Amino acid sequence: MYNRRTIDRRLTDEFVAGVQQFLDYAFSQTIHVSKNTVRCPCLKCKNMRFHNKDEITVHLWSRGFMPNYHVWTSHGEEPSEEARKLYDYINDGRISLWPGCQRQTKMSAMSELLNLKSETNMSDACFDRMLTIFRNCMPEGANIPKNFYDTKKMIKQMGLPYVKIHACINDCIIYYKEYNDLNSCPLCKHPRYKNCSERRSTMEPFKVLRYLPITPRLQRLYMSSNSAEHMLWHSNMVHPADVEAWKNFNITHPDFACDPRNIRLGLCTD
Repeated sequence: MYNRRTIDRRLTDEFVAGVQQFLDYAFSQTIHVSKNTVRCPCLKCKNMRFHNKDEITVHLWSRGFMPNYHVWTSHGEEPSEEARKLYDYINDGRISLWPGCQRQTKMSAMSELLNLKSETNMSDACFDRMLTIFRNCMPEGANIPKNFYDTKKMIKQMGLPYVKIHACINDCIIYYKEYNDLNSCPLCKHPRYKNCSERRSTMEPFKVLRYLPITPRLQRLYMSSNSAEHMLWHSNMVHPADVEAWKNFNITHPDFACDPRNIRLGLCTD
């Protein structure tokens, strides 16, 4: 969307294709079309004026898109339910730590305290006691959770989960896919669980791998206009690394490459 001009000031093929893709999408969203016109997102109109497809094409070619218009909210591209929940949570997190507090919000204060707990290996009981002391020292109406459980529950709404996967204590395998139902390692024969029970939910594994799914983390980067802009670095600047590989990828996957918001992941081996 923003890689508009070449060095000699000509429109890039990528930008022309991107404008066409945007217009095709915008005019397909009938709820946002009025008398064969939609809002123009050019640098001057900024979605305040309605124009037809040809007029918007000229505006975008000559002026470019308005800054940070990566999610086309005025043209039918709305946040998902998950994204809307996150935005609601962030708005709630902007609540002051207590009425009139200018230096800390509820979310920023609890994030710092949880970080302190992790760095110092603080026990849950100690954390609960610390919250009680803070609550007694602060003005009436302070927005402080009652205990560690409530604090974790609040932060958990950020929606960046991890997945627990049982692993062999000797790192032979992880109990996943074809190994998911095994009770011992097929290589070293070591048991999967410390205790035996008829109910697997009550059995404690010897080792647990915590996997951080990448998809929700990448989605979060696009939910902020500041970080989303950095995600488009490859379309806004010249980069010397792996130029031939990058160009070959663009040729092989033109539909994917035409939208700079698409994410490419490379495999790095040592």
